[in-house]
Amino acid sequence: MSDTFISLKPKRDVALFDLDGTVLDTYAPILESMRYATKTVFGEALPDSKLVSMVGQPLVTQMQAFAAERGCGSEIADELTRVYREYNERDLDEKSFPFPGIPEAIASLKNAGFTVGVVTSKRAVLATKSLKAHGLFDAFACVNGAEDSTAHKPDPDPLLTAAKKLGVSPDRCVYVGDSPYDLQAAHAANMPCVGVTWGKFFGRDILLEQMPSVLIASPEELVGAIEFAAIH
Repeated sequence: MSDTFISLKPKRDVALFDLDGTVLDTYAPILESMRYATKTVFGEALPDSKLVSMVGQPLVTQMQAFAAERGCGSEIADELTRVYREYNERDLDEKSFPFPGIPEAIASLKNAGFTVGVVTSKRAVLATKSLKAHGLFDAFACVNGAEDSTAHKPDPDPLLTAAKKLGVSPDRCVYVGDSPYDLQAAHAANMPCVGVTWGKFFGRDILLEQMPSVLIASPEELVGAIEFAAIH
């Protein structure tokens, strides 16, 4: 009688990452830029809790919401977006950096046979510029940005588009992110997801409400968490 062997190789071998708050620490420059834009356009900055509440969705979507809450239309939303970008892109890469342990974790994932990609609500051209500035661009097989998808997180389209770019089926992917919109998009795409709490934009309880496959607090836990999510 022959022995029966069970393969322990993960079913999923693609790890897709959000960018801001997951790979790169951009909390300070994003918040600073939000304060500047709303103060410039409205005459006063909105509360910090309001300013970061929608981070993870496209900038235009966030600014449209801020304008609508003030009873303003698309012209004001466009001005908020313009002022934010002008201020933010001036020295973003000097004010942001990879979270400690992230470059090593990504290298370990690749050594373990994972393909890695970025799925961000930021414009791909800006995401690419930041990744290159921090020496991480070559590690990723794709960078999917806001302009690459017809809908945006929490819609699954960005994640599904990234999988298509990589030539893999969505059921081979795990998604990693720091916002509820990331986790909602992963669920909608039927991808297991790893929630991370080091991004500062959202607290642990908010992420737990989205029922991630795993929730972790440090990049040192990342490889194990992705490997766990990949086989569950």
